[in-house]
Amino acid sequence: MSYQDDLPTLTILTQREHQRLKNQAKRLSAGTVPEHDLRAYRSHWLAHLGFVAFLPPLLSAIDELLDGLAQGQPTDEAYQEVALQIGIYQKGTWGFIRHFYGSVSPYVDRWLKVLL
Repeated sequence: MSYQDDLPTLTILTQREHQRLKNQAKRLSAGTVPEHDLRAYRSHWLAHLGFVAFLPPLLSAIDELLDGLAQGQPTDEAYQEVALQIGIYQKGTWGFIRHFYGSVSPYVDRWLKVLL
């Protein structure tokens, strides 16, 4: 069994992870996420996101947003930065997979949606 045999499963799991993150990024872009949800996002990301090498900038961005909320000064830019870091995390994970496992093209369409 080679690493290539794991690629279909890894692709499916990554796409599911990214879909959840995409939904969270949409909420963050709107700038209306309550503090308790932000804390839940951070906790979940730390415990469950699969590509830990790409986590520090994402966690730093949400920590800055939470600090702004604690000071009563959350900015739209802080919400946008977290959404941006989600996108960077997603892009980095696909690059990691391609580098270490090979092309995911047989398993996804051009928008990186898993083919059924």
